[in-house]
Amino acid sequence: ATSGGADFRSIEEKGNPSAELFYNLGNCYYKLNSVGLAVLYYEKALKIDPDNKNAKDNLLLAESRIVNKVAAPPDIFFIQWRQSATHPIHARQWAITAIIIFFAILGIFSYNSFRKSDKKPLPVQAAGVLILLWIFVFLLAYTAETNAKSQNQAIVLQGNTTLLMTNDTKKSKTAPNNQLPEGTKVKILSANPEYAEVLLTDGRKGWVANNAIKRF
Repeated sequence: ATSGGADFRSIEEKGNPSAELFYNLGNCYYKLNSVGLAVLYYEKALKIDPDNKNAKDNLLLAESRIVNKVAAPPDIFFIQWRQSATHPIHARQWAITAIIIFFAILGIFSYNSFRKSDKKPLPVQAAGVLILLWIFVFLLAYTAETNAKSQNQAIVLQGNTTLLMTNDTKKSKTAPNNQLPEGTKVKILSANPEYAEVLLTDGRKGWVANNAIKRF
């Protein structure tokens, strides 16, 4: 399993990432009981292919091995829809839709400007609705593309990583329930060369050492 993981990592380092590659790396680390790395690579696989059922199932298996897992409240419907709609995989689809709507708007104004006098104009209200729809779709495309380029998610790779209240090592105090288990998923809010400010899935914020986490 170790040799296989090294082979897959060498492919990743050469710049050939794929959902299948990350899924196989996740499997290698899962078999080695490296929970943090297994969770990391399953998450990376799902970032490319969010509908990958095998990666989803194995991610749940890997997360079931996390001791003292940070509990996350269930997302409400709107949040779930927004996260799905702005997933990086949908960026191109939203961009194409925005272009189509934009040309439809131009078509309405062009028709009304150059129509013959005996032809009825197209309702301006339709253009107004399309403009609002275009703005909405454009924002979805922009957010999805931003998510594709960002690496603001991370996995804790070191067991019992300390969550600090501040990044000042001289004044730092540990946060309540401060030990984060290996495999914990966090959102990066800000960072400096030594520490990253993170948001946990249960809503807590704090600082962790950069060498204890891996972004994806």
